[in-house]
Amino acid sequence: MLRQDRNALEGMPLRLLLVTLMICLATPILFDSLVNFQKVSGSTIMQGQVDKVHKAALEVCNQGPGSQRIVKVEMPAEDCSLIIGGRSRSESMSLGFLLAGQEPVRTYLTDPNIRFVTCDNATISIHGAQVITLRCVNDAEGFAVEVRL
Repeated sequence: MLRQDRNALEGMPLRLLLVTLMICLATPILFDSLVNFQKVSGSTIMQGQVDKVHKAALEVCNQGPGSQRIVKVEMPAEDCSLIIGGRSRSESMSLGFLLAGQEPVRTYLTDPNIRFVTCDNATISIHGAQVITLRCVNDAEGFAVEVRL
């Protein structure tokens, strides 16, 4: 009986040391995996919002001038934003998103060509939850989708 107690006295601190060492070595790896998962998850959610607006814009263009759709977009976090249109011709035909600390990701709508216009032809950046109205208009360059917040 005495012999088993001595083994436990010597073995238990060694086991605790090994468990602590394993936890310390695994924590950075698990933390990096979690951060990467959050980035991928945020990108997937934002791409879903871009697809939702793209689908609504396509429906509006197919139905012709005067038709409109109301779309509710929601960002997964406050540091994320949805980007619609822009001043240049190529940017006016794009949708995209911006995640914190990353470069903007844009999708150019070229088949068919869908242009987004606003009252001042500026880029619209949407944060948080927002309801937007997409309306098909006919301007000097042909059909376009007017975006209103």
